[in-house]
Amino acid sequence: MVTEKRYFKIPIPLIDEQKKSPLFRDLYLTEIGEIEVDGGTIWSSNSKLENCLLVYCTKGSGILMLIGEQVPVTGDQFFIIPKGEEFKFYSEIDVNSQLLTAFFNGKKVKQMEKEFSVVRHLIPSVNNRVANREMLFDEIFNNL
Repeated sequence: MVTEKRYFKIPIPLIDEQKKSPLFRDLYLTEIGEIEVDGGTIWSSNSKLENCLLVYCTKGSGILMLIGEQVPVTGDQFFIIPKGEEFKFYSEIDVNSQLLTAFFNGKKVKQMEKEFSVVRHLIPSVNNRVANREMLFDEIFNNL
């Protein structure tokens, strides 16, 4: 079972304003969420994405199926699914996976897709502007 713990979709009039704004038109949020994928369950897009999707795995692990490739994903890793693609995430059988998600779009989407086309680790360091990513998502939810 896939459970949406929290979810917020930005209203279309606000998205339209972001597209016009010089501050936001390069990259802007369209949806944000927190989901839990039970062990042995598949979470998938079921269709081609209209926006890019950033997924940050906070707990658990699984296999990402994207563009014909199988990529292992574990906690503290993130990946971006390009706009126009479909995906499947297979949660490991004995472990529930917790994922933070953010759909986004904008003029710099192609650059983000190229730079983050593989699964990457998020390792906290002194130089990070946001050392606690979960706290960042909480802050975004609290302000929406």
